[in-house]
Amino acid sequence: MKAHIRTMKGRQRETALLYCMEEEKAQKITRILEGYSVAVCTAGEADSGQTLGALFGMEEYPRVEDAAPVPQAVQEAIFFSGFERGRLNLMLSRIKTAGISVPFKAVLTVHNQSWSMQQLIGELTREHETLARLDQLAALTRQLTRYDPNKLSEQQRKDATEALAKGQAILKRPMGVPPETVDMVIAALQRSVALAMAASMKQS
Repeated sequence: MKAHIRTMKGRQRETALLYCMEEEKAQKITRILEGYSVAVCTAGEADSGQTLGALFGMEEYPRVEDAAPVPQAVQEAIFFSGFERGRLNLMLSRIKTAGISVPFKAVLTVHNQSWSMQQLIGELTREHETLARLDQLAALTRQLTRYDPNKLSEQQRKDATEALAKGQAILKRPMGVPPETVDMVIAALQRSVALAMAASMKQS
């Protein structure tokens, strides 16, 4: 996708940046946002080496004209700048109501405005994967608590109790927990759920 960046004269104007967006989807989103007087700019794979601030036209972050595109998996994303919370929620609601799915959504901040699109998409990908793991962990934890532990063998009951405790501890304080650790607990919970399900069906 060729980039069409509109430099913002007033940085506080509500602006949305559509990144690597399929053309038809970009057109639909643009119609929705422009209906609320939101400025829209677009960027594509060729801009992966540019900073988010540059793509929003911020003077502090000039475009690097010779920046080579950085190879990465193409991920559609939409970034917002200058929105109050209520207006941002309204835009997201309108996009969702229109049946449009965008994998990654984020807001321009002092922290991320200097990040290249490669760095930003990488970080959003990791956050997305972390949330997916935690959702799976929460679902397995709830599922395991529905079964009667007394139908398991002593060792199975011990393993299930241990996996459940670890899962609940991670859900309580997920920050800083290595993904590998979460994956191990998920695997343990899956085994315990499978055994509890089999025991329940056998004794029913």
